[in-house]
Amino acid sequence: MHRGYTNNNNKMTNSKLTVILDLDNTLIFSKYAKSSTTLSDFLITINENGHYVDIAVNKRPKLDYFLSTLSKIATLFLFTAASRDYAEEILSQIDPFNIYFEKVFTREDCKLTSEGIYKKDYSKCITNFSRTIIIDDIPTNFIDYKDNGLPIAPFKGQTMDNELNRIIQIISVLNTVPDVRLLKRV
Repeated sequence: MHRGYTNNNNKMTNSKLTVILDLDNTLIFSKYAKSSTTLSDFLITINENGHYVDIAVNKRPKLDYFLSTLSKIATLFLFTAASRDYAEEILSQIDPFNIYFEKVFTREDCKLTSEGIYKKDYSKCITNFSRTIIIDDIPTNFIDYKDNGLPIAPFKGQTMDNELNRIIQIISVLNTVPDVRLLKRV
């Protein structure tokens, strides 16, 4: 087990990081496929209001390395405001053996606001705030947990993107401190 630390009655104890990852524009970029020649890493088909539609999906550069590396030092959760069917189709491609994500949270786990927006309820997956990091391309998604949030630049399919390498470097540092929230304030 990886060595992380939390303060428990003034004793240092092992505690693995928890990293909550957003899906769309964080790990992948998806768009409606106009034809079978749409450039993408893979295509999925989903049922949208009784009609089947093809979605072209691009994985963020270095995604496989990122998930493999991160899963060795942290417990990973996926939290998306997208539907469960959509998330499962994407996961069948980026995590086909179900080895990276401890649990997946989807639209059904969100709170619907009075404005009709699905808001992620991170309380469902945070048990230790001092060892939890939320990575999302929309900072307002973690406004209630700003000390745990780590914004990432939105991914729109660009091939020269290096954000996942940057995030791994930051998490490697955060993994060495007892409370990730304190280092983020510095």
